[in-house]
Amino acid sequence: MRRHKEIGQILICVVIGLVIGTSLGVLGHFFSPTQPEETAVVSPPTSNQVTFRAVGDILMEEGIYDYLGSDYDFQDYFTDALPYLTGDVMLMNQETIIGGDDQGVKKDNYVFNTPTRVADQLVDLGFNMVSLANNHCLDMGQSGLDHSLAYWQAQEGLITSGTYATPEDRQTPRILEKNGIRFGFLAYTTFTNKKWLEEDEMYKVGYSQALATRTFDEEHRAIIKQEVEALRPLCDVLVVSCHWGVEGSFEVADSQREMAAYLNELGVDMIIGTHPHVMQPCEWIEDPESGHRTFVAYSLGNFISSDADVDAGEASGDAYSLSGILGMTITKEENGISMEDITYTPLVNHFTAEHTDYHLYPIALYNETLASQHARQPYSPSQFELAAIQDLILDVMDNGVVTLNMKGSAQDG
Repeated sequence: MRRHKEIGQILICVVIGLVIGTSLGVLGHFFSPTQPEETAVVSPPTSNQVTFRAVGDILMEEGIYDYLGSDYDFQDYFTDALPYLTGDVMLMNQETIIGGDDQGVKKDNYVFNTPTRVADQLVDLGFNMVSLANNHCLDMGQSGLDHSLAYWQAQEGLITSGTYATPEDRQTPRILEKNGIRFGFLAYTTFTNKKWLEEDEMYKVGYSQALATRTFDEEHRAIIKQEVEALRPLCDVLVVSCHWGVEGSFEVADSQREMAAYLNELGVDMIIGTHPHVMQPCEWIEDPESGHRTFVAYSLGNFISSDADVDAGEASGDAYSLSGILGMTITKEENGISMEDITYTPLVNHFTAEHTDYHLYPIALYNETLASQHARQPYSPSQFELAAIQDLILDVMDNGVVTLNMKGSAQDG
């Protein structure tokens, strides 16, 4: 009997405890000022490892449209590059704006508007991190900028950065999560060709310099600092796309190094450079005070292009058709992230003088016969021989930072 009484007392205490606990929980839900409720999406166990790929400029120019035809179909253009475009996260710079089919295709005189059909095929390739910050982002004015944003933001599982619809849109974190790793993304350009924005609309483009002086001034340093510091705690890997440097130059400009050092100081993990339209080296830079390391690809060249608007006499003309796919494995570890197995797979954008035969070849698949048929051949025959192309790639990219994939193993891409 005594035992039954003790059990009864225990049960009463348990019930009272549950009631009190539940009441406190309800009160806490309404009155806790510092612990907002979070909505969590439960995902299956992940590997905490991501394959990352990046390419340079998507530059849809006069010439390549002769190959694409009226339906803007890339046909087999990408076929031989596909084994190297298999990343969980894939970044590109949409240099020529998707400004609306109603504005017509613009493809020459350095004013561009690219058909939506072209962008659809790039999305199908798997690109899911798209920089919109470049000197052509205002080529179609305000309506083109609006259409571009509407198109890209409607794509599921894809993030953009660099142009924005509203101040609130600019403040919205751009985060892409893959395999348990959160990628934050920012994009900046040093200038735009057409200045359609009023002073109170400058937030719509991620400028990294003062337009009047073309300098990396304190105002833009402060803007970038604020945006990096807001995004840094929300992600594991912080990637910044920078449209910068000197067109046609294999050399890294002082202004590029200045901005890269500043981003490194702020804690950025990776910088992908565009705009020179030719290859530039990759390197690791380290902040002397914090020890933080940042991987920098100063320029990846043109992923898609045609040289119809490039002067045949320009020294960089031959390299205008050379680019590459940056690849790496990113792993989330207890003490941070690691970026390993960093590769660069060189590409040749092959096309003939008639602009009817375009194809993207990994350098391992290119040969003397193809080189002799390239549209650049009449301008500088000795410079567009296979050996000369290979030597140029080695001269620019072979500094021990990336593994050059010259032999064509997709596992190395």
